[in-house]
Amino acid sequence: TVVADESLGSIQFAADDPSAGAVGASIQSKASSAWSSNNYGAYIRFLTTPDNSGDQAERMRITEDGDVGIGTDNPSVYKLNVQNADGNNGGWAAFIANLDSTDGQSNGMEINAGSNSSDTALKIASHDGGTELFRIKGDGNVGIGGSPSNRLDVQDTADPAQIRLKQS
Repeated sequence: TVVADESLGSIQFAADDPSAGAVGASIQSKASSAWSSNNYGAYIRFLTTPDNSGDQAERMRITEDGDVGIGTDNPSVYKLNVQNADGNNGGWAAFIANLDSTDGQSNGMEINAGSNSSDTALKIASHDGGTELFRIKGDGNVGIGGSPSNRLDVQDTADPAQIRLKQS
């Protein structure tokens, strides 16, 4: 009987010298829950060993539902969840670049989500999610400082509101 978190197999990457006994990286598959008839859920872990350490650390996980977590072992409700740990010395969580220098062919990112005012196409919040900074709704409404109900909503708690339009 296979139980939750039981190892199903692994690939290990190590030096040619087996006496060294060190594994630099590995890919592991484990059962996501106890197996029974028609229930064979499994997840895959990708681990690497940091410099000056002998212990591997999980860097990425693909869950039984196909969700991907980078920097987290619980992608939760997200298909792709990228997290940068506290104490990362100001490092960015993600970087996307198109290095094509041909005019008209170097596009950045496209987000296809939302189709009405109850959907959110893009949301940016503070690191703890407590303060909403920017939101684009599925109907095209844009909110700065909160969720929009008009084409452009700028919400500011300062008194008087601190909004500036400047010609460059």
